[in-house]
Formats: sequence, C-alpha cells, structure tokens
Amino acid sequence: QIHLYPEMNWMAVAGIRSTGLTASLGIGNYVVRNLAAVLHSPAGGGSGDHAKTTPLPLLEDMIQDFHRRNDGCVGIHGHVYKV
Repeated sequence: QIHLYPEMNWMAVAGIRSTGLTASLGIGNYVVRNLAAVLHSPAGGGSGDHAKTTPLPLLEDMIQDFHRRNDGCVGIHGHVYKV
C-alpha cells in the first residue's frame, strides 16, 4: 500500500485499513525518512527540496459535508469518498 517512485520524487500512501490509524505516526515517519533519502535532504528541511502536499479540509467542514450529503460519503478536493 506504500509505493516509492524515486524517479518522480513521489510516494503513494493509500488504501491503508483501520489499523493505519494506530500506525499513522509510524507510517508518517517511514514516509518522511524515505522521501528525505530520495530528495537527498535531511528530514525536516535543509536543501530547499520539499514534498508537495495538499492539506485536508477542516474536520468541521468534512463533518458538515457528510451530514449535508446524507449518502454516507464526504467530498474532499473534488473527490467523493465513502465513509
């Protein structure tokens, strides 16, 4: 479920089941260490290379969207996810 694409400076982290919540800090640490190695920069910054991320909407906004939709889904950045 975690795939590193060093030629693109990209790591895909998806499809992690509910145990991923418990392991989320470890998964995040794993991702940062691997991306830092690929980008040849120390974790936390340094050479100016940065991983690009898209921030999640506020939790309150996602909850409101979930209730507004009334279909068991939530929309995030134009994509609809079944909760």
